[in-house]
Amino acid sequence: MLFMSSNMSRSRCLTNGVRLGMFAFLLSALSGQAYDQQWRPQYHFSRECCNVGDPAGFIRYNGVYRLFLWDQVQSTDLVHWSNAGWPLMNVPTNLSPWNGTVAVDLNNTSGFGTPAHPPMLAVWTALDIQTLEENVELSYSTDFINFEYYTNNPIVDGDVDSFRDPDLIWHEDSGKWVFAIGRAEESKIAFHSSTNLRDWVWTSDFGPLGANGFWEVPGLVELPINGDPGNKKWVLYTGRGPAQVQYFVGDFDGNSFTLDPSCEAYIRQGKGLDGILFEDFEADTWAETGWTTTGFGFGSGPASSGRAYIGNRCARAFVGELDPIATLTSPSFTIAKNCINFLIAGDDNGGKTRIELLINDAVVRSYVGTGYDLMKWGGWNVAEYKGQTAQLKIFNDFNGQHLFVDHIMFSDVLMNFVREHANWMDFGWDFYAARVMRDYDGQNECPVWIAWMCNWDYATNVPVSFLSIPRNLQLVSSPKGYEIQQQPLPALEQLRGQPVKVAARIIDGVVPLDEFQPAENVYEIEAVFNLPHDESNDHIFGLNLCVGPTNKVVVGYDAKT
Repeated sequence: MLFMSSNMSRSRCLTNGVRLGMFAFLLSALSGQAYDQQWRPQYHFSRECCNVGDPAGFIRYNGVYRLFLWDQVQSTDLVHWSNAGWPLMNVPTNLSPWNGTVAVDLNNTSGFGTPAHPPMLAVWTALDIQTLEENVELSYSTDFINFEYYTNNPIVDGDVDSFRDPDLIWHEDSGKWVFAIGRAEESKIAFHSSTNLRDWVWTSDFGPLGANGFWEVPGLVELPINGDPGNKKWVLYTGRGPAQVQYFVGDFDGNSFTLDPSCEAYIRQGKGLDGILFEDFEADTWAETGWTTTGFGFGSGPASSGRAYIGNRCARAFVGELDPIATLTSPSFTIAKNCINFLIAGDDNGGKTRIELLINDAVVRSYVGTGYDLMKWGGWNVAEYKGQTAQLKIFNDFNGQHLFVDHIMFSDVLMNFVREHANWMDFGWDFYAARVMRDYDGQNECPVWIAWMCNWDYATNVPVSFLSIPRNLQLVSSPKGYEIQQQPLPALEQLRGQPVKVAARIIDGVVPLDEFQPAENVYEIEAVFNLPHDESNDHIFGLNLCVGPTNKVVVGYDAKT
Protein backbone atom coordinates (compact mmCIF):
# COMPACT_ATOMS: atom_id res chain seq x y z
CA MET A 1 0.00 0.00 0.00
CA LEU A 2 1.39 3.38 -0.99
CA PHE A 3 0.73 6.26 1.35
CA MET A 4 1.44 9.97 1.35
CA SER A 5 1.03 12.02 4.48
CA SER A 6 1.87 15.34 6.06
CA ASN A 7 1.22 13.92 9.51
CA MET A 8 4.30 14.16 11.68
CA SER A 9 3.28 11.06 13.63
CA ARG A 10 4.68 8.92 10.82
CA SER A 11 8.24 9.91 11.62
CA ARG A 12 9.52 6.34 11.57
CA CYS A 13 9.27 5.80 7.86
CA LEU A 14 12.78 4.41 7.31
CA THR A 15 12.73 1.14 9.19
CA ASN A 16 15.45 -0.86 10.94
CA GLY A 17 17.32 -3.28 8.73
CA VAL A 18 16.25 -1.89 5.34
CA ARG A 19 19.07 -1.50 2.82
CA LEU A 20 18.79 1.51 0.49
CA GLY A 21 20.48 2.39 -2.77
CA MET A 22 19.39 5.49 -4.65
CA PHE A 23 19.95 7.76 -7.65
CA ALA A 24 18.51 11.27 -7.65
CA PHE A 25 18.30 13.43 -10.77
CA LEU A 26 18.06 17.19 -10.37
CA LEU A 27 15.62 18.27 -13.07
CA SER A 28 16.14 21.33 -15.20
CA ALA A 29 13.29 23.79 -15.66
CA LEU A 30 11.49 23.97 -19.00
CA SER A 31 13.90 26.18 -20.88
CA GLY A 32 12.68 29.14 -22.86
CA GLN A 33 9.55 29.63 -20.77
CA ALA A 34 8.75 31.80 -17.76
CA TYR A 35 8.27 28.96 -15.31
CA ASP A 36 9.49 30.97 -12.33
CA GLN A 37 6.17 31.68 -10.58
CA GLN A 38 6.16 30.52 -6.96
CA TRP A 39 3.63 27.68 -7.24
CA ARG A 40 4.15 26.76 -10.88
CA PRO A 41 5.11 23.14 -11.64
CA GLN A 42 8.34 22.74 -13.55
CA TYR A 43 7.74 19.67 -15.71
CA HIS A 44 3.93 19.38 -15.77
CA PHE A 45 2.10 21.49 -18.32
CA SER A 46 0.66 24.62 -16.68
CA ARG A 47 -0.37 28.14 -17.58
CA GLU A 48 1.51 31.25 -16.55
CA CYS A 49 -1.61 33.19 -15.64
CA CYS A 50 -4.31 30.84 -14.38
CA ASN A 51 -5.57 27.34 -13.70
CA VAL A 52 -5.66 24.62 -16.34
CA GLY A 53 -8.93 22.84 -17.15
CA ASP A 54 -9.78 19.61 -18.93
CA PRO A 55 -7.85 18.65 -22.07
CA ALA A 56 -10.35 19.15 -24.89
CA GLY A 57 -8.37 17.69 -27.78
CA PHE A 58 -4.94 16.11 -28.17
CA ILE A 59 -3.44 15.24 -31.57
CA ARG A 60 -0.23 14.97 -33.57
CA TYR A 61 -0.23 16.00 -37.22
CA ASN A 62 2.68 16.91 -39.51
CA GLY A 63 5.16 16.58 -36.66
CA VAL A 64 3.35 18.96 -34.30
CA TYR A 65 1.56 18.00 -31.09
CA ARG A 66 -1.51 20.13 -30.46
CA LEU A 67 -3.27 20.31 -27.12
CA PHE A 68 -6.59 22.16 -26.80
CA LEU A 69 -7.87 23.46 -23.48
CA TRP A 70 -9.80 25.46 -25.32
CA ASP A 71 -6.85 27.65 -26.07
CA GLN A 72 -4.32 25.80 -28.22
CA VAL A 73 -0.75 24.96 -27.21
CA GLN A 74 1.80 23.24 -29.42
CA SER A 75 4.88 21.06 -28.92
CA THR A 76 7.37 18.98 -30.87
CA ASP A 77 8.32 16.69 -27.95
CA LEU A 78 5.36 16.66 -25.47
CA VAL A 79 7.63 18.32 -22.91
CA HIS A 80 8.06 21.94 -24.06
CA TRP A 81 4.93 23.87 -25.08
CA SER A 82 4.14 27.20 -26.75
CA ASN A 83 0.81 29.01 -26.92
CA ALA A 84 -1.02 29.27 -30.24
CA GLY A 85 -4.01 31.34 -29.11
CA TRP A 86 -7.75 30.77 -28.83
CA PRO A 87 -8.98 28.61 -31.74
CA LEU A 88 -12.81 28.77 -31.60
CA MET A 89 -14.02 31.68 -33.73
CA ASN A 90 -17.48 33.31 -33.99
CA VAL A 91 -19.11 31.22 -31.25
CA PRO A 92 -22.52 32.74 -30.35
CA THR A 93 -22.37 34.75 -27.16
CA ASN A 94 -24.99 32.59 -25.45
CA LEU A 95 -22.81 29.48 -25.80
CA SER A 96 -20.02 28.43 -23.47
CA PRO A 97 -17.54 25.94 -25.01
CA TRP A 98 -17.05 22.94 -22.73
CA ASN A 99 -15.02 19.80 -23.24
CA GLY A 100 -14.73 18.08 -26.58
CA THR A 101 -12.20 16.69 -29.00
CA VAL A 102 -10.25 17.52 -32.16
CA ALA A 103 -9.63 15.33 -35.22
CA VAL A 104 -8.07 15.60 -38.67
CA ASP A 105 -10.43 14.67 -41.52
CA LEU A 106 -7.75 13.04 -43.68
CA ASN A 107 -10.19 11.95 -46.41
CA ASN A 108 -12.11 15.26 -46.36
CA THR A 109 -15.37 13.41 -45.67
CA SER A 110 -16.81 16.67 -44.31
CA GLY A 111 -16.04 18.70 -47.41
CA PHE A 112 -14.62 21.57 -45.35
CA GLY A 113 -11.17 21.18 -46.96
CA THR A 114 -9.64 19.27 -49.86
CA PRO A 115 -7.96 15.85 -50.08
CA ALA A 116 -4.63 17.65 -50.50
CA HIS A 117 -5.33 19.97 -47.56
CA PRO A 118 -7.64 18.11 -45.15
CA PRO A 119 -9.48 20.12 -42.52
CA MET A 120 -9.17 19.88 -38.75
CA LEU A 121 -12.46 19.46 -36.86
CA ALA A 122 -13.38 20.38 -33.31
CA VAL A 123 -16.46 18.65 -31.86
CA TRP A 124 -17.43 20.11 -28.51
CA THR A 125 -20.12 20.52 -25.89
CA ALA A 126 -21.91 23.87 -25.94
CA LEU A 127 -23.67 24.99 -22.79
CA ASP A 128 -26.42 27.49 -23.57
CA ILE A 129 -26.09 29.88 -20.65
CA GLN A 130 -29.68 31.05 -21.16
CA THR A 131 -31.49 27.69 -21.40
CA LEU A 132 -28.80 25.54 -19.70
CA GLU A 133 -29.14 23.01 -22.52
CA GLU A 134 -26.05 21.02 -23.54
CA ASN A 135 -25.66 20.23 -27.25
CA VAL A 136 -22.84 19.05 -29.51
CA GLU A 137 -21.34 21.69 -31.82
CA LEU A 138 -18.86 21.56 -34.71
CA SER A 139 -16.08 23.96 -35.71
CA TYR A 140 -13.59 23.46 -38.54
CA SER A 141 -10.19 24.77 -39.57
CA THR A 142 -8.06 24.73 -42.69
CA ASP A 143 -5.10 26.63 -41.24
CA PHE A 144 -5.11 24.54 -37.99
CA ILE A 145 -5.12 27.71 -35.91
CA ASN A 146 -8.55 29.33 -36.31
CA PHE A 147 -11.68 27.15 -36.16
CA GLU A 148 -14.81 28.53 -37.83
CA TYR A 149 -18.22 27.93 -36.27
CA TYR A 150 -20.41 25.60 -38.38
CA THR A 151 -23.57 27.45 -39.40
CA ASN A 152 -25.87 24.41 -39.07
CA ASN A 153 -25.01 23.72 -35.45
CA PRO A 154 -25.85 21.91 -33.26
CA ILE A 155 -24.93 18.62 -34.93
CA VAL A 156 -26.54 16.62 -32.06
CA ASP A 157 -29.19 17.89 -29.63
CA GLY A 158 -28.70 16.83 -26.06
CA ASP A 159 -31.77 15.01 -24.72
CA VAL A 160 -30.72 14.96 -21.05
CA ASP A 161 -29.48 17.63 -18.65
CA SER A 162 -25.85 16.41 -18.60
CA PHE A 163 -24.89 15.46 -22.17
CA ARG A 164 -21.26 16.31 -22.62
CA ASP A 165 -17.64 15.83 -23.67
CA PRO A 166 -17.68 14.00 -27.05
CA ASP A 167 -14.55 12.03 -27.97
CA LEU A 168 -14.28 11.74 -31.76
CA ILE A 169 -12.52 8.92 -33.64
CA TRP A 170 -12.41 7.56 -37.18
CA HIS A 171 -13.43 3.88 -36.95
CA GLU A 172 -11.53 2.22 -39.76
CA ASP A 173 -13.36 -1.13 -39.85
CA SER A 174 -16.81 0.42 -40.26
CA GLY A 175 -15.60 3.36 -42.34
CA LYS A 176 -17.27 6.10 -40.34
CA TRP A 177 -16.81 8.69 -37.64
CA VAL A 178 -17.88 7.83 -34.11
CA PHE A 179 -18.06 9.87 -30.96
CA ALA A 180 -18.60 8.66 -27.41
CA ILE A 181 -20.37 11.14 -25.13
CA GLY A 182 -21.27 11.08 -21.46
CA ARG A 183 -24.87 10.91 -20.26
CA ALA A 184 -23.40 11.91 -16.96
CA GLU A 185 -26.25 11.63 -14.48
CA GLU A 186 -27.34 8.25 -15.90
CA SER A 187 -23.84 6.71 -15.63
CA LYS A 188 -23.99 5.95 -19.35
CA ILE A 189 -21.90 6.55 -22.46
CA ALA A 190 -23.76 7.08 -25.74
CA PHE A 191 -22.29 6.36 -29.18
CA HIS A 192 -23.19 8.39 -32.28
CA SER A 193 -21.85 7.86 -35.82
CA SER A 194 -21.58 9.78 -39.09
CA THR A 195 -20.04 9.44 -42.54
CA ASN A 196 -19.66 13.20 -43.13
CA LEU A 197 -19.26 14.77 -39.64
CA ARG A 198 -22.41 16.83 -40.25
CA ASP A 199 -25.25 14.30 -39.97
CA TRP A 200 -25.25 12.01 -36.94
CA VAL A 201 -27.25 9.02 -35.69
CA TRP A 202 -27.35 7.43 -32.25
CA THR A 203 -26.22 3.77 -32.30
CA SER A 204 -26.12 2.52 -28.68
CA ASP A 205 -25.57 3.23 -24.99
CA PHE A 206 -23.17 1.55 -22.56
CA GLY A 207 -23.64 1.41 -18.78
CA PRO A 208 -24.20 1.76 -15.95
CA LEU A 209 -21.55 -0.68 -14.70
CA GLY A 210 -18.66 -0.68 -12.26
CA ALA A 211 -18.50 2.58 -10.34
CA ASN A 212 -21.80 4.37 -10.89
CA GLY A 213 -22.09 8.08 -10.38
CA PHE A 214 -21.32 11.06 -12.59
CA TRP A 215 -19.84 9.81 -15.90
CA GLU A 216 -18.27 12.43 -18.17
CA VAL A 217 -15.27 12.93 -20.49
CA PRO A 218 -15.44 9.41 -21.99
CA GLY A 219 -13.08 8.06 -24.64
CA LEU A 220 -12.28 5.10 -26.87
CA VAL A 221 -8.82 3.77 -27.71
CA GLU A 222 -7.28 0.56 -29.04
CA LEU A 223 -4.34 -0.62 -26.92
CA PRO A 224 -1.70 -3.27 -27.66
CA ILE A 225 -1.64 -6.31 -25.37
CA ASN A 226 1.64 -7.21 -23.66
CA GLY A 227 3.61 -4.99 -26.04
CA ASP A 228 2.35 -6.68 -29.22
CA PRO A 229 1.06 -4.04 -31.69
CA GLY A 230 -0.56 -6.83 -33.73
CA ASN A 231 -2.77 -7.88 -30.82
CA LYS A 232 -5.11 -5.19 -29.53
CA LYS A 233 -8.27 -4.66 -27.52
CA TRP A 234 -10.58 -1.68 -27.33
CA VAL A 235 -10.71 0.28 -24.09
CA LEU A 236 -13.67 2.46 -23.15
CA TYR A 237 -12.90 4.88 -20.34
CA THR A 238 -14.78 7.60 -18.53
CA GLY A 239 -14.20 10.26 -15.95
CA ARG A 240 -16.05 9.54 -12.73
CA GLY A 241 -16.26 12.65 -10.55
CA PRO A 242 -14.77 14.13 -8.53
CA ALA A 243 -11.35 13.12 -9.95
CA GLN A 244 -11.19 9.50 -11.08
CA VAL A 245 -11.08 7.56 -14.34
CA GLN A 246 -12.43 4.03 -14.72
CA TYR A 247 -12.13 1.82 -17.79
CA PHE A 248 -13.62 -1.22 -19.50
CA VAL A 249 -11.85 -3.63 -21.86
CA GLY A 250 -13.66 -5.25 -24.79
CA ASP A 251 -14.58 -4.88 -28.45
CA PHE A 252 -16.07 -2.02 -30.46
CA ASP A 253 -17.66 -2.59 -33.87
CA GLY A 254 -18.43 1.03 -34.71
CA ASN A 255 -21.91 0.83 -33.21
CA SER A 256 -21.63 -0.62 -29.71
CA PHE A 257 -19.08 -1.63 -27.08
CA THR A 258 -19.03 -5.23 -25.79
CA LEU A 259 -17.19 -6.20 -22.62
CA ASP A 260 -14.42 -8.77 -22.81
CA PRO A 261 -15.60 -11.84 -20.82
CA SER A 262 -12.65 -11.62 -18.43
CA CYS A 263 -13.38 -7.94 -17.73
CA GLU A 264 -17.06 -8.71 -17.16
CA ALA A 265 -16.18 -11.57 -14.79
CA TYR A 266 -13.93 -9.28 -12.75
CA ILE A 267 -16.44 -6.45 -12.48
CA ARG A 268 -19.61 -8.49 -11.96
CA GLN A 269 -18.23 -11.49 -10.05
CA GLY A 270 -14.89 -10.35 -8.58
CA LYS A 271 -12.90 -12.94 -10.53
CA GLY A 272 -9.16 -12.30 -10.18
CA LEU A 273 -9.30 -10.42 -6.89
CA ASP A 274 -6.26 -11.15 -4.74
CA GLY A 275 -7.28 -13.30 -1.80
CA ILE A 276 -9.60 -16.00 -0.47
CA LEU A 277 -13.33 -15.31 -0.55
CA PHE A 278 -14.86 -15.72 2.93
CA GLU A 279 -18.41 -14.55 2.22
CA ASP A 280 -20.20 -13.23 -0.87
CA PHE A 281 -23.77 -13.36 0.54
CA GLU A 282 -25.14 -15.12 -2.55
CA ALA A 283 -27.38 -17.47 -0.54
CA ASP A 284 -31.18 -17.16 -0.11
CA THR A 285 -31.29 -17.38 3.71
CA TRP A 286 -28.97 -16.62 6.62
CA ALA A 287 -29.17 -20.27 7.69
CA GLU A 288 -27.46 -21.25 4.42
CA THR A 289 -24.55 -18.89 5.12
CA GLY A 290 -23.99 -19.86 8.76
CA TRP A 291 -24.31 -16.21 9.85
CA THR A 292 -26.70 -15.40 12.71
CA THR A 293 -28.86 -12.31 13.19
CA THR A 294 -30.48 -10.32 15.99
CA GLY A 295 -33.25 -7.81 15.45
CA PHE A 296 -35.16 -7.57 12.19
CA GLY A 297 -33.01 -5.22 10.12
CA PHE A 298 -31.17 -7.86 8.08
CA GLY A 299 -34.34 -9.69 7.08
CA SER A 300 -34.46 -13.43 6.43
CA GLY A 301 -31.45 -13.53 4.14
CA PRO A 302 -29.10 -11.57 1.84
CA ALA A 303 -30.74 -8.82 -0.21
CA SER A 304 -30.78 -8.33 -3.97
CA SER A 305 -30.65 -4.54 -3.79
CA GLY A 306 -27.79 -2.10 -3.40
CA ARG A 307 -25.31 -0.40 -5.67
CA ALA A 308 -21.84 -1.39 -6.88
CA TYR A 309 -21.70 -4.72 -5.11
CA ILE A 310 -20.33 -7.96 -6.60
CA GLY A 311 -22.71 -10.70 -7.69
CA ASN A 312 -26.47 -10.57 -7.14
CA ARG A 313 -26.82 -10.21 -3.38
CA CYS A 314 -25.31 -8.48 -0.37
CA ALA A 315 -25.89 -8.06 3.36
CA ARG A 316 -28.30 -5.15 3.83
CA ALA A 317 -29.77 -3.79 7.04
CA PHE A 318 -32.36 -1.10 7.55
CA VAL A 319 -33.42 -0.11 11.06
CA GLY A 320 -36.72 1.70 11.48
CA GLU A 321 -38.02 3.71 14.41
CA LEU A 322 -39.58 0.69 16.16
CA ASP A 323 -36.87 -1.85 15.22
CA PRO A 324 -34.22 -3.02 17.67
CA ILE A 325 -30.52 -2.92 16.85
CA ALA A 326 -29.74 -5.23 13.92
CA THR A 327 -26.62 -7.41 14.06
CA LEU A 328 -25.20 -10.06 11.76
CA THR A 329 -22.45 -12.35 13.12
CA SER A 330 -20.22 -14.68 11.10
CA PRO A 331 -19.12 -18.22 11.90
CA SER A 332 -15.72 -18.45 13.60
CA PHE A 333 -12.59 -18.57 11.43
CA THR A 334 -8.81 -18.64 11.86
CA ILE A 335 -6.92 -15.56 10.70
CA ALA A 336 -4.40 -16.89 8.17
CA LYS A 337 -3.77 -13.80 6.00
CA ASN A 338 -2.41 -10.35 6.77
CA CYS A 339 -5.55 -8.46 5.71
CA ILE A 340 -9.34 -8.59 5.68
CA ASN A 341 -11.10 -6.69 2.87
CA PHE A 342 -14.79 -5.96 2.29
CA LEU A 343 -17.17 -3.72 0.39
CA ILE A 344 -19.22 -1.42 2.62
CA ALA A 345 -21.66 1.48 2.32
CA GLY A 346 -23.49 3.46 4.97
CA ASP A 347 -23.15 6.71 6.89
CA ASP A 348 -20.87 6.83 9.92
CA ASN A 349 -23.43 8.33 12.32
CA GLY A 350 -21.00 8.15 15.20
CA GLY A 351 -20.06 4.55 14.45
CA LYS A 352 -23.63 3.26 14.59
CA THR A 353 -23.33 1.53 11.20
CA ARG A 354 -20.18 -0.58 11.17
CA ILE A 355 -18.40 -3.91 10.79
CA GLU A 356 -16.21 -5.27 13.62
CA LEU A 357 -13.57 -7.93 14.07
CA LEU A 358 -13.90 -9.85 17.35
CA ILE A 359 -11.28 -12.05 19.04
CA ASN A 360 -12.37 -13.74 22.27
CA ASP A 361 -15.52 -11.55 22.11
CA ALA A 362 -13.38 -8.39 22.26
CA VAL A 363 -13.53 -5.83 19.43
CA VAL A 364 -10.03 -5.44 17.95
CA ARG A 365 -10.94 -3.69 14.67
CA SER A 366 -13.90 -1.56 13.56
CA TYR A 367 -14.78 0.09 10.24
CA VAL A 368 -17.66 2.42 9.34
CA GLY A 369 -19.23 3.19 5.98
CA THR A 370 -18.03 6.07 3.82
CA GLY A 371 -21.22 8.12 3.88
CA TYR A 372 -22.62 7.03 0.50
CA ASP A 373 -24.97 4.36 -0.79
CA LEU A 374 -22.17 3.21 -3.12
CA MET A 375 -20.18 0.29 -1.73
CA LYS A 376 -16.48 0.97 -1.48
CA TRP A 377 -13.55 -1.16 -0.43
CA GLY A 378 -12.50 -1.02 3.19
CA GLY A 379 -10.31 -3.28 5.27
CA TRP A 380 -7.83 -3.90 8.06
CA ASN A 381 -4.26 -5.03 8.54
CA VAL A 382 -4.66 -8.01 10.91
CA ALA A 383 -1.15 -9.47 10.66
CA GLU A 384 -0.66 -9.27 14.42
CA TYR A 385 -3.59 -11.66 14.96
CA LYS A 386 -2.54 -14.40 12.51
CA GLY A 387 -3.30 -17.86 13.89
CA GLN A 388 -6.05 -16.66 16.22
CA THR A 389 -9.76 -17.51 16.06
CA ALA A 390 -12.05 -14.60 15.18
CA GLN A 391 -15.55 -13.56 14.11
CA LEU A 392 -17.02 -10.67 12.15
CA LYS A 393 -20.06 -8.72 13.37
CA ILE A 394 -22.04 -6.21 11.28
CA PHE A 395 -24.11 -3.58 13.14
CA ASN A 396 -26.87 -1.14 12.27
CA ASP A 397 -27.92 0.98 15.22
CA PHE A 398 -29.20 4.12 13.51
CA ASN A 399 -32.85 4.86 12.77
CA GLY A 400 -33.60 5.35 9.08
CA GLN A 401 -30.14 4.38 7.82
CA HIS A 402 -29.24 1.61 5.40
CA LEU A 403 -26.05 -0.44 5.75
CA PHE A 404 -24.58 -2.61 2.98
CA VAL A 405 -21.69 -5.11 3.20
CA ASP A 406 -20.45 -7.54 0.54
CA HIS A 407 -17.59 -9.71 -0.68
CA ILE A 408 -15.49 -10.26 2.45
CA MET A 409 -12.02 -11.55 1.53
CA PHE A 410 -8.88 -12.70 3.35
CA SER A 411 -5.78 -11.48 1.57
CA ASP A 412 -2.17 -10.35 1.87
CA VAL A 413 -3.04 -7.18 -0.08
CA LEU A 414 -4.99 -4.40 1.65
CA MET A 415 -7.58 -2.91 -0.70
CA ASN A 416 -8.44 -0.06 1.64
CA PHE A 417 -8.41 2.66 -0.99
CA VAL A 418 -12.01 3.80 -0.39
CA ARG A 419 -13.09 3.18 -3.97
CA GLU A 420 -15.85 1.14 -5.56
CA HIS A 421 -15.09 -2.19 -7.18
CA ALA A 422 -14.06 -1.18 -10.71
CA ASN A 423 -11.06 -0.92 -13.04
CA TRP A 424 -9.39 2.33 -11.96
CA MET A 425 -6.70 4.18 -13.87
CA ASP A 426 -5.10 5.85 -10.85
CA PHE A 427 -5.48 5.41 -7.10
CA GLY A 428 -4.52 9.00 -6.38
CA TRP A 429 -7.07 11.81 -6.30
CA ASP A 430 -5.73 14.01 -9.10
CA PHE A 431 -6.22 12.32 -12.46
CA TYR A 432 -9.35 13.26 -14.41
CA ALA A 433 -10.75 14.10 -17.85
CA ALA A 434 -8.08 12.09 -19.68
CA ARG A 435 -7.62 12.53 -23.42
CA VAL A 436 -5.71 10.12 -25.67
CA MET A 437 -3.38 11.71 -28.21
CA ARG A 438 -4.60 10.84 -31.73
CA ASP A 439 -1.48 10.31 -33.82
CA TYR A 440 -2.22 11.18 -37.45
CA ASP A 441 1.47 10.75 -38.29
CA GLY A 442 1.30 7.07 -37.25
CA GLN A 443 4.63 7.07 -35.40
CA ASN A 444 3.63 6.08 -31.86
CA GLU A 445 3.91 2.39 -30.98
CA CYS A 446 1.85 2.92 -27.84
CA PRO A 447 -0.93 5.48 -27.41
CA VAL A 448 -0.17 8.45 -25.15
CA TRP A 449 -2.59 10.34 -22.95
CA ILE A 450 -2.70 13.27 -20.56
CA ALA A 451 -5.22 14.36 -17.92
CA TRP A 452 -6.31 17.18 -15.63
CA MET A 453 -4.33 16.90 -12.41
CA CYS A 454 -6.74 18.29 -9.85
CA ASN A 455 -10.00 17.48 -8.05
CA TRP A 456 -13.49 19.00 -7.91
CA ASP A 457 -13.25 19.12 -4.12
CA TYR A 458 -10.43 21.67 -4.01
CA ALA A 459 -9.89 22.98 -7.54
CA THR A 460 -10.99 26.47 -6.54
CA ASN A 461 -8.83 26.47 -3.40
CA VAL A 462 -5.37 25.74 -4.85
CA PRO A 463 -3.01 28.37 -6.30
CA VAL A 464 -2.63 26.52 -9.59
CA SER A 465 -3.91 23.41 -11.37
CA PHE A 466 -2.08 21.69 -14.19
CA LEU A 467 -1.95 18.55 -16.33
CA SER A 468 -0.44 15.15 -15.64
CA ILE A 469 2.79 14.15 -17.32
CA PRO A 470 2.17 12.32 -20.62
CA ARG A 471 1.99 8.55 -20.23
CA ASN A 472 2.39 5.62 -22.63
CA LEU A 473 -0.43 3.06 -22.48
CA GLN A 474 -0.73 -0.66 -23.11
CA LEU A 475 -2.76 -3.60 -21.83
CA VAL A 476 -1.18 -6.39 -19.84
CA SER A 477 -2.64 -9.79 -19.02
CA SER A 478 -3.53 -10.29 -15.37
CA PRO A 479 -5.76 -12.45 -13.14
CA LYS A 480 -8.37 -9.70 -13.60
CA GLY A 481 -8.31 -10.22 -17.38
CA TYR A 482 -6.56 -7.15 -18.75
CA GLU A 483 -5.19 -4.15 -16.92
CA ILE A 484 -3.84 -0.88 -18.29
CA GLN A 485 -0.14 -0.31 -17.70
CA GLN A 486 1.10 3.29 -17.78
CA GLN A 487 4.66 4.57 -18.07
CA PRO A 488 5.97 8.16 -18.07
CA LEU A 489 6.93 9.32 -21.53
CA PRO A 490 10.68 8.70 -22.14
CA ALA A 491 10.98 12.23 -23.58
CA LEU A 492 10.81 13.55 -20.02
CA GLU A 493 14.33 12.21 -19.46
CA GLN A 494 15.71 15.19 -21.38
CA LEU A 495 14.90 17.28 -18.29
CA ARG A 496 17.37 15.34 -16.17
CA GLY A 497 20.30 17.34 -14.92
CA GLN A 498 23.29 16.31 -12.84
CA PRO A 499 22.69 12.99 -11.04
CA VAL A 500 23.44 12.36 -7.36
CA LYS A 501 24.27 8.85 -6.21
CA VAL A 502 23.48 7.80 -2.67
CA ALA A 503 25.63 4.81 -1.75
CA ALA A 504 23.93 1.67 -0.48
CA ARG A 505 23.48 1.67 3.30
CA ILE A 506 21.57 0.04 6.13
CA ILE A 507 18.66 2.15 7.34
CA ASP A 508 18.16 2.15 11.10
CA GLY A 509 15.40 4.56 12.12
CA VAL A 510 15.32 7.84 10.20
CA VAL A 511 18.54 8.50 8.29
CA PRO A 512 19.29 11.83 6.54
CA LEU A 513 20.52 11.64 2.95
CA ASP A 514 23.23 14.29 3.20
CA GLU A 515 24.48 13.73 -0.36
CA PHE A 516 21.17 14.99 -1.77
CA GLN A 517 20.53 18.69 -1.09
CA PRO A 518 18.26 20.05 -3.86
CA ALA A 519 17.94 23.80 -4.05
CA GLU A 520 14.34 23.44 -5.26
CA ASN A 521 11.61 20.84 -4.97
CA VAL A 522 12.29 19.64 -8.52
CA TYR A 523 13.92 16.24 -8.78
CA GLU A 524 13.44 12.61 -9.73
CA ILE A 525 14.36 9.73 -7.41
CA GLU A 526 15.09 6.13 -8.32
CA ALA A 527 15.41 4.14 -5.10
CA VAL A 528 15.75 0.43 -4.32
CA PHE A 529 14.96 -0.89 -0.84
CA ASN A 530 16.04 -4.42 0.14
CA LEU A 531 14.17 -5.90 3.11
CA PRO A 532 15.43 -8.70 5.36
CA HIS A 533 13.39 -11.89 5.59
CA ASP A 534 12.48 -11.23 9.18
CA GLU A 535 8.88 -11.30 10.35
CA SER A 536 9.79 -9.23 13.41
CA ASN A 537 10.28 -6.13 11.22
CA ASP A 538 7.18 -4.02 10.55
CA HIS A 539 8.35 -3.65 6.94
CA ILE A 540 7.29 -0.01 6.63
CA PHE A 541 9.84 2.10 4.81
CA GLY A 542 10.12 5.03 2.42
CA LEU A 543 11.24 8.63 2.00
CA ASN A 544 10.42 11.83 3.85
CA LEU A 545 10.29 14.66 1.28
CA CYS A 546 9.71 18.42 1.56
CA VAL A 547 10.47 18.25 5.28
CA GLY A 548 9.63 21.48 7.10
CA PRO A 549 9.17 22.50 10.74
CA THR A 550 5.69 20.94 11.01
CA ASN A 551 4.92 19.16 7.73
CA LYS A 552 6.41 16.72 5.27
CA VAL A 553 5.40 14.44 2.42
CA VAL A 554 5.88 10.75 3.14
CA VAL A 555 6.21 8.42 0.16
CA GLY A 556 6.24 5.00 1.71
CA TYR A 557 5.46 1.32 1.40
CA ASP A 558 4.06 -1.23 3.83
CA ALA A 559 5.25 -4.65 2.73
CA LYS A 560 2.71 -6.48 4.92
CA THR A 561 -0.29 -4.92 3.19
